[in-house]
Amino acid sequence: PVNPGDFTDLRDAMDKLNRLLGAPGLVGVSYYLSSEDDVAWMEPGPLWDKIWENGLAVNLNLHPHQHDKLRKLATAYLETPFLVCHLGGPTVGGEPNPNWPNVLRSSEVGNIYMKISGFAYYSRRNWEYPYDDVLPYIEKIAKAFGAERMLWGSDYPPTMRYMTYRQ
Repeated sequence: PVNPGDFTDLRDAMDKLNRLLGAPGLVGVSYYLSSEDDVAWMEPGPLWDKIWENGLAVNLNLHPHQHDKLRKLATAYLETPFLVCHLGGPTVGGEPNPNWPNVLRSSEVGNIYMKISGFAYYSRRNWEYPYDDVLPYIEKIAKAFGAERMLWGSDYPPTMRYMTYRQ
């Protein structure tokens, strides 16, 4: 997927998407929300229609409380794969995120997938590979989403801040 970058409004997002369309090898777009309140663009409409029409996947880095909007959007575009980054944010500062069960509820929508990546970000000891304290969250994801909707991600190169290449 290609990250269209931050956009200021839906018109800007549509302009960026239109510029990306036709790029060789384009299979999807990626968006990292700029804040925890950044959900206004997650409503069905022309931007999502264009993504659906072009058969693109959508990679999203969301906060757990934003999954209500994601489920509504994914239900409106059932043929569009929506990929959630980094285990859906199971912890904050190594402590359980109280909103994370909302992420597991997203497994009820069949076109939402979970990327298994970013282990160090959610460990109490982000320098202590292999991050055994994160495994229970992965087990819960596996139970909710099933192996067929889990995708492994290396998160390379950012992950190099926490582990070696060999790890």
